[in-house]
Amino acid sequence: MVFYPPRLSTPSDLSITLNTDTIECVNQFKYLGLWLDPKLTWNVHCENTLKKMSGRANLIGRHHHSFNKRKLKLYCDSLVLSVLNYLLPVWGSISASKLEDFDVILIRMVKKILIDKSALPTPRLITDQFEKLDWLLVSERRDEAMLKFFFKHFVMNNELNGLLSGMFRFRTTPLTDRLTRRERNLEVPRTKTVFGQSSFSYRVVQCWNSLPPSVQMQKSVPPFCEQLRKHIVACREVGYLLNLV
Repeated sequence: MVFYPPRLSTPSDLSITLNTDTIECVNQFKYLGLWLDPKLTWNVHCENTLKKMSGRANLIGRHHHSFNKRKLKLYCDSLVLSVLNYLLPVWGSISASKLEDFDVILIRMVKKILIDKSALPTPRLITDQFEKLDWLLVSERRDEAMLKFFFKHFVMNNELNGLLSGMFRFRTTPLTDRLTRRERNLEVPRTKTVFGQSSFSYRVVQCWNSLPPSVQMQKSVPPFCEQLRKHIVACREVGYLLNLV
């Protein structure tokens, strides 16, 4: 597979040989659970992940009468959401519309599996059940996973700090804008393209700088994760699920 910038077309007559053997050219390839395509668009990965999640959710739905709510929640978490959570920190360049496709599966599980059959699945009931499950929307899950990874391996100086230290730097002097006068803010990487702004190194800095100091200043992983989750939930807009129900 040969990777090209999004605006360039892939030549159809490309042929690569090693010694005398012609190497097969493919348009998609699964590597360590990640589906790659020549444009790095995430389209193939999203399509396959959606298909796997939907199939597992349908399987649980067909047999949900045989299990109590606690076990159904366990099956949804371990069999469906585990597929979503894999590689989630680097899902930066996926469009909002594609993320909503995943949200629809979460809402479908709430409506058809985790709400009592006798109850009328009103938007209010679905929202209440969604929050009782302590679930997050996919965009929220992505940002949470990205920030938890960053905090554990860069801020806490863990295993990957040597690699990440060349990518991120805390600001040495505060900017003139009062809102950014926080000692734990990071320098924003320079990028000229929208594609670059969707990268992990750019998105995680923007998300980190938007956190309140009370979250940034945590000294260990468990309280950081707890405060981060509370902050994400508190930032939700009223009626955040209405367009999905």
